[in-house]
Order: sequence, then structure tokens, then C-alpha cells
Amino acid sequence: MSTRDAAPSDAEGAPSDATRPTDATRPTDATLPPDVAVRVDATTPTDATTPPDVAVRMDATTPDDATPRADAAPRDAEAPRPDMSAPNPDAGSLSPCEALGVDPAAEVCNAVDDDCDGVRDDGVACPAMGERCIDGQCQAPPSLFDGYVRVEPEFFAMGSTREDRNFYDGTDEVQHLVGITRAFAVSPAEVTQAEYARVVEARPSAHLNCDDCPVERVTWAEAAAYCNALTARSEVPLIACYSRAGERLDNACTGYRLPTEAEWEYAARAGSETTFSSGPLSALDCNLDANLDRVGWYCGNSATQNGRETHPVRRREANAWGLFDMHGNVAEWVEDRYAADYGGFGEVTLDPTGSAAGVARVVRGGDYQSPSQDARSAARSNAQPGSRFDSVGFRCVRTLTPAGAP
Repeated sequence: MSTRDAAPSDAEGAPSDATRPTDATRPTDATLPPDVAVRVDATTPTDATTPPDVAVRMDATTPDDATPRADAAPRDAEAPRPDMSAPNPDAGSLSPCEALGVDPAAEVCNAVDDDCDGVRDDGVACPAMGERCIDGQCQAPPSLFDGYVRVEPEFFAMGSTREDRNFYDGTDEVQHLVGITRAFAVSPAEVTQAEYARVVEARPSAHLNCDDCPVERVTWAEAAAYCNALTARSEVPLIACYSRAGERLDNACTGYRLPTEAEWEYAARAGSETTFSSGPLSALDCNLDANLDRVGWYCGNSATQNGRETHPVRRREANAWGLFDMHGNVAEWVEDRYAADYGGFGEVTLDPTGSAAGVARVVRGGDYQSPSQDARSAARSNAQPGSRFDSVGFRCVRTLTPAGAP
């Protein structure tokens, strides 16, 4: 979140710009050496063992005895391909695909390795927004209850990538391994002005006459209260996550809540390891960055005849998990209290929930006024919880496998 153009009203404190590390390097996979320290949040079971439903991304290998089933039907869709390792005397310096007359950009969503690179359906962009290539077909990602997207537990590298550190040298984004041990569901878009008014009968936003634009100028406690109100309206009995004072009750709640900072970044990355979920950063400040322009509203593309403004949600591309506006439009309140030290290199943290001390709450994601570097997946900022900004909103999540559940 950037405040260079923001005009906060009734703000108790301006968000402080995040700082970035210089000396951290990214873990190459989820395998942990025996001397790695495991930092477990106070609300996490103390045995720090990985639950059976947590998937750890590893380099997959095929067992030697993995023979085809006798009753497996032959695939008509994929024609036999020549041996790509065999020399081709007529090819000269051409690549195997060029020698075959195959366009390297010919990959489409059909479960076939069209571009001869050994990977099926890699880098395919489906024509409809929000769809992704799954099992050879463009389709919407799995979702439940009013379109919330289910996110499975896994380990991921949280914090600044090596690429990020080429242009930011702070210290509060040290890359470290985080384990998300419980499945959760996340709203595919930020809460809109119409949705907010329908649930709590209020319209606090500065950007008026746009029902489909994200709600803003809400405090952290008002965002938490909205989550509780949404829980109360559920047809399925749910346990509220917040007290009337706005404090989180416990980790076993089943109702709607704000995402933790780790859940937010995990969902924003959607499996990516680049600066944005859509690719690397190529232009700083308000210069046009092609990858960011695809997925987020920031100071380089948000201007209208009335100046820079918020825009209706879902108008930019979704990330690979079907989530919109994670890199712009409005920044988002998350659950955690801010701490500069949210994990050190070589540490592993399971289900972190932020600092137990302090007052400021974390704000994540870029907004319509942000420079491109503030819209990164790893970028952090914070604000006093009573602050109201016309560039800060929120989205809700819900735990699907509460702590202690099988």
C-alpha cells in the first residue's frame, strides 16, 4: 500500500512503508535439513509434525514399476511423437521443435505437449477470465459456498524473492518457509460496496456510485465485524471468529474471518515464485509494467477522466487459483498484528498469526495509487487499526479444516 497520493481521513496513523531484506536466499524446496529451527505459533499444536493432509512440494519421480493398467483406454488425442533425442541431419542448428516445424508458442489446453518441451499445457492462458487449464480443459477452479475458492494446505516460501531484492533492500521480508496446515476458502474478489451495504447497511466508501467497486474507508474492526455478520447469515451453523471487541476468539472458529498474512501471500502467489503471480517486475513506480497491468490496478493504469480511482472487481485477470485483484485496486487488511521479524532465513513457521504484541495491523497488496514495487506478492505495510483510507479494503476467508480436526 502506498500513501504518496492518499488523503486519509480520520486516520489514527498512516501506514508505514515496509522494508525489504538483502541477505536472504530462497529455500529451493520444502525439504528441511536436520538442523533447521522450527518456529511454531502459540496456537499451533506443539508437536510441530506435519499433518497427513499437508502436501509438501517435492520433485516428483516415477516409480520403476509404474506400468500402465491393462484396461487403460488408448489416448487418441495425442499422436506418437518422434524421438526428440535422436540427431536430425537436416536440422542444422534448429531446435527439435523448429526442426519439426512446431511453433514453440503453440501450446494450448488439450493435455498434449504441443510445443515439444516435455511439459503438457505449460503456460497456457485460457480465454475466459478466472479459468485455468485443468486436465486438458479450460475450466473454473474448484469453489464452494458462493464462489469461495478452496485452497489446499502446503508449504511455501514466504517473503522477498531474489528478484525482489534487486530493487528493494529492506529487512522485514526475509524469505522463509511457512506451512499452511489447514485448508481454507477465500473470496475470489475484494468485498464490494454493494456486498458490504447488504450485510451491514452502511456505505463508507469515498469512491461513490460504484456498487461493484471494492469497499474502502473501513477500519480493521469494521472488517472483522463484517466477517462476523456474514457468519451469522450463513444457513450452515458456524462459530464466529471475533468477539464484539474485535479480537480473534480462537483458531477453531469455523466462521468467516480475515486471512492471516501468510494465508494472504500464499493465495496471492498461487504457486508462483515471481514478483507478481503473473510474472517478474519490469518497470518501477508508475511506468507501465506488462505483467502487473494484466492482474492489478496501480498508479500506472488506474487513471480515468476523474484522476486515479478504484475500479470494479474482477476486471483484471485472476491468478492461477482464480483470485482477482490481489496486486491492486485496494490494499487489504489482514488478521495479523505487524512485526518486523515475521520469520528468519532457515526457519520454518507453521500457521503463523503475527505478533502477540503491538497495535498496528498488517495491510497487504497494492492499491490504485501504489507504485508497481508496492504491489508485489511479498510487499508489506501496516496501519493503526482505527485508520480509514480510500485505498484499503478487505476480503474474507473461512477455515475448512479447523485446528484439531482430522
